[in-house]
Amino acid sequence: MEVGHQERRRDHGETDTTVNRKVRRVLEAGLRPLVCVGETKAERDFGVTEHTLSRQVKVALHGIDGGAAASIVWAYEPAWAIGLNGVAAEPEDVVAAHRVITSVAEGCIGSSSAAPVVLYGGSVDVANAGELARLAEVQGLFVGRAALDVEVFLAVSEQARAARTGSGEILTKSSEGSGARG
Repeated sequence: MEVGHQERRRDHGETDTTVNRKVRRVLEAGLRPLVCVGETKAERDFGVTEHTLSRQVKVALHGIDGGAAASIVWAYEPAWAIGLNGVAAEPEDVVAAHRVITSVAEGCIGSSSAAPVVLYGGSVDVANAGELARLAEVQGLFVGRAALDVEVFLAVSEQARAARTGSGEILTKSSEGSGARG
């Protein structure tokens, strides 16, 4: 069950504390939460992305035992990268954010548990799915707008699969408009 999506935070005033309460309820119901964390454009511009992600993860996990917390799936979705005007984060920014989320979650739940699963979500499309899926820190993609059209979603899925398995053709950003494959 998805909790803490950036649009819920923005449009419905959900706070980190609200997210924590929802995570607890989801776990109590025996479901596996997908907790979205990410910074706003202002937080990014002020250079506090790491602080924001750390706070969001710590508050989401507050009072949750390590066994239950280990079942949480995380989605890094920077607020500035989602929606119609969103632009996907650069790979180095995705890697840095995923490392923060993983490190903080491991610190809260203990590193003896399995490593946290961290997905990337933020303007994932056919042109960048392969590149994002190749990043070792990215365990999967959290596809939004591209999932609204089944053909586009299948193409995104194929790009991610090909990147993970090393097979097939990958559409790269530089070849997006030219029809070339990498």
